[in-house]
Amino acid sequence: MPNTISQLVALIRYLSHNAIKHLILGGMSNVLFKNPIYDGVVVITSKINIKTRAENICTVECGSRISSVIRLMAENEYGGGEGLYHIPGTIGGMISSNAGAYGFEISSLLLECSLLNKDDGKIIKLSRAEMGFGYRHCKMLDAGKFVLLDATLSFLPSRSSDVYTRIKELGEMRRKTQPLEPSLGSIFKRINGTSAGYYIERCGLKGIRIGGAEISSKHAGFIINRGDACSDDVLRLIELCRASVYRYFGLSLETEIKIIE
Repeated sequence: MPNTISQLVALIRYLSHNAIKHLILGGMSNVLFKNPIYDGVVVITSKINIKTRAENICTVECGSRISSVIRLMAENEYGGGEGLYHIPGTIGGMISSNAGAYGFEISSLLLECSLLNKDDGKIIKLSRAEMGFGYRHCKMLDAGKFVLLDATLSFLPSRSSDVYTRIKELGEMRRKTQPLEPSLGSIFKRINGTSAGYYIERCGLKGIRIGGAEISSKHAGFIINRGDACSDDVLRLIELCRASVYRYFGLSLETEIKIIE
């Protein structure tokens, strides 16, 4: 768990140069390990979380939580990221998957970011357009060649009270429509703009349980942990959903969560 960007850079350069298998994670809110043992180095960035603000612009280190960034900007009368507030991810993970909610994606806030090239150890800066964002993915970060170090985000003038009111409204909406039990969040990507949960529910899978994991009765796009779920329980439910939706609708479900081999 490096404490600074410089420590992270030195560590990744060392691991890459020596061909040591490694994995870089932030908040781990949408990560599922397929096996109980990962034979390599796991680097957690959550301690790297300094935020520097200048008017409506905020430069944020990779381990920062988006909620803390939005609060900082709201205190200074800036908003625009309220739709992302309740996502429990870090900036690095959110940008790598172009995380979003309520029709809003984090790429909409991004001006530029700093990336470490694992092949040559050099640090480069890229604009939002150069990152290659799409629905729940970022071309520059998909292949694992680059590591996001920090991001510069832009916000809009807004009264603090309006920002917090919007955050509260979206939080209430989230509680009404999504399960409160522990989960990895939305398991599957949307299909042509329609929630995967719609198709899973139509297959009659709401409430189906394997081991300690269960397809939520509130929203079929979520798999909740009833207290003793293991990764295999979740993976079996994922495959059940995939097979059922393909059988009944001819559609292939793609996971939104990251499954680590």
